[in-house]
Amino acid sequence: MDVLSDVLQMARMQQTFVARVRASAPWALRMGGGNKAFFHAILSGTCTLAMESSGETHALGTGDIVLLPRGDVHTVSTPGAEAPMDLVGQVGTSPGACPGFSFGGGGEEVLAVTGVFEFDTPDDAPLARMLPPLVLVRGRSPEAVQWVESTFRFLTSEFSGDTPGTEVVLQRLADLVFLQTVRAYLHASGPKSQGWLGALADPQVGQALRLLHETPSRRWSVEELAEAAGLSRSRFAERFRQGVGESPMEYLSRLRMRKAAALLRGGRPKLLEVAQQTGYESESAFSTAFKRWAGVSPGDYRQRHAQPGQRAS
Repeated sequence: MDVLSDVLQMARMQQTFVARVRASAPWALRMGGGNKAFFHAILSGTCTLAMESSGETHALGTGDIVLLPRGDVHTVSTPGAEAPMDLVGQVGTSPGACPGFSFGGGGEEVLAVTGVFEFDTPDDAPLARMLPPLVLVRGRSPEAVQWVESTFRFLTSEFSGDTPGTEVVLQRLADLVFLQTVRAYLHASGPKSQGWLGALADPQVGQALRLLHETPSRRWSVEELAEAAGLSRSRFAERFRQGVGESPMEYLSRLRMRKAAALLRGGRPKLLEVAQQTGYESESAFSTAFKRWAGVSPGDYRQRHAQPGQRAS
């Protein structure tokens, strides 16, 4: 499994809802906050996205997809709008819902699909730290053309939403849009990416990341990783920290805990097996490290996150 696939698989990401939006100018939507990620897929029309924290704005048009993985507060609007509508507040507590909203001043229409994803805790959301605050994939960009057009055809055909299964189809498509947007961003940015994605695209640091994700249970040393990367120990440690934001051993420790959490949520392996698969020789050493990271024991974590029908070992 490649590194990005491994990270996506470990992400404790749960779709809250997908909304079908039909807005006529002037209009404004305000969203953001909490431990959530948001995306907007513009099916037709034009509007502007404004980030409240930075003040930056982006013009959006037909075929564009914007992802806000860190939950930054933002407004999507057309000129002349007054008080923005709180879309998440309108949905309330309806996880998995796929409501349709029609509102605005009666002018030119924008059709969009908006998705909200929630992470259990910040430590369950590695993507939120690895991606920039805003990821924008243009509908006509080379990295998007291969999949955006077909995905948008599905989204548009389901937009009216009166046929059986519409909610399920749109929810699955929202998952696809989220993941494909991340992949498109990585493909487009490559070595120019910032943070973890840039480190992954770096030939030397990326090689070390691949090794860590392939065998997190191994007793890696900085010297071994530096040799595999073809760099001196000091140069490797410096480049790794610059790209990833932490030392190789700090990254490995956090990776092991994420792996352990994913195994515990699966419900099947015994605690000793989880410990061994994540580089700990004893159950007690693993339990101590996991409780320090998660704030609860492995057994309590497993019970809290067990799926229906699972039985803790």
